[in-house]
Amino acid sequence: MLMAVLLGLALAGADRTAADQLYEHGQYQEAARQYGQLLEANPHDASLLIRLGDCQQQIGQFPAAESAFRRALEAAPDSLPAWVGLTDVFLAEGRPGDAQQSSSRALALNSNNRDARRAVAHVLVATNHFFQADEMLRALTGSDPKDAKSWFLLGELMYRGAYYHAAQESLDKSLALQPANVQARIYRTVCLVKTGALQEGEAECQRLMLDPATPKDLDLWLTYVELLYNSERTSDALRVANEVTGFAPAHPIARYWLAKCLLQSGKLADASVEAEQAVAAAPQLPFARTLLLQIYRKQGRTADAARQADWLREYEDRRARRDLK
Repeated sequence: MLMAVLLGLALAGADRTAADQLYEHGQYQEAARQYGQLLEANPHDASLLIRLGDCQQQIGQFPAAESAFRRALEAAPDSLPAWVGLTDVFLAEGRPGDAQQSSSRALALNSNNRDARRAVAHVLVATNHFFQADEMLRALTGSDPKDAKSWFLLGELMYRGAYYHAAQESLDKSLALQPANVQARIYRTVCLVKTGALQEGEAECQRLMLDPATPKDLDLWLTYVELLYNSERTSDALRVANEVTGFAPAHPIARYWLAKCLLQSGKLADASVEAEQAVAAAPQLPFARTLLLQIYRKQGRTADAARQADWLREYEDRRARRDLK
């Protein structure tokens, strides 16, 4: 009922209260439209520009969001929320260097501000500074157990480190506070499968993958392929692996899993093509070469198998020398 009232107000014309309520309820597309209309009358209102940037960032309009945050900084150069917003956009666009600079600017404005500290922690997570990020995020969640964003980032940090039990604990706390966080649901679902909760994990995989609003997350889809493969549902695994290479054709792990499913299905020629593509896309990954070696041996391609075996032997020798240092 409330959402119907808010949308009715939105259709009647731009209203700051209605726009803010739409924003708070996660209706970012309509809220962005409202903030845009309000900015026509107040083009230099930093608070409106920040909210507009937040909405655009939430719906994946990153260049537009960056523009809104930069306009906010033109109006208010010391706006900490604008610097934090820019950090989020830069990280979403894969620009960690820019994100580090903007988060540092935010922290310099107020070193005790939670949003600024969380922005710095977010950069540390994204740049694989595990221990620094862990320390900062545990301080944030310890001082405010209702900080859903910090719980999510701590969960993401643990997830990236393959600490799936710990990741799930933090993600559960984040989702209890912010249940609409789709990325947190995706990470949690992968954690369920990785920690052996296969029935619940499979149900969540299917629920997320069938929802058109869920972004096609490669980790989620490949986790589902692996689950199907390991439970000997090869034809289902092959079907889903083909879907994955449809939306991620250049990804070596997608090609690797498709090759594994094809091999398990007895389709050696197709499996060798996919495994070769996986190796070509990521020559440094040993497991793709190990699979290719297995396929070549089954095909009787002795010379090709010998080349892969030589590479793997050299790889193991290099590892052994590194371990001795």
